[in-house]
Amino acid sequence: MAEALLRRIGGEYFRAFSAGNRPNKELNPLTVEVLKGRRVWQSDLRPKSWRELLSFNPPKLDLVINLGECRPENTPSEWPGNPLLLHWHISEPDLDGEPQTKLRAFRATLTELETRIRLLVLVFEKEDREKLAA
Repeated sequence: MAEALLRRIGGEYFRAFSAGNRPNKELNPLTVEVLKGRRVWQSDLRPKSWRELLSFNPPKLDLVINLGECRPENTPSEWPGNPLLLHWHISEPDLDGEPQTKLRAFRATLTELETRIRLLVLVFEKEDREKLAA
């Protein structure tokens, strides 16, 4: 979700990557549904491990944001490019319950991510405007 949102909202300022500690083999169908519902779905999205970001010729990273209840275990403390490391406490969608309850939880998570990403992009846009004005 975060990768799709950041690509859409912050495309001018960011090149987005999303990766997890233990990624699933495929995207959760509810993730796909809520992304399509907000018109941010991109067909190249797929679950990835953070190990892919550290593979041969890794991209230089400026910012790494961990998501979830707490910082995931076994993630690197150092990343290519010596990026700023942040943690966003984002509600993880509840995978138990009725289908409508699950869908509401996924939508709530998407809304939380979208709010934070919009604020992050605003900071970069403001810095950009200030540099142009100087």
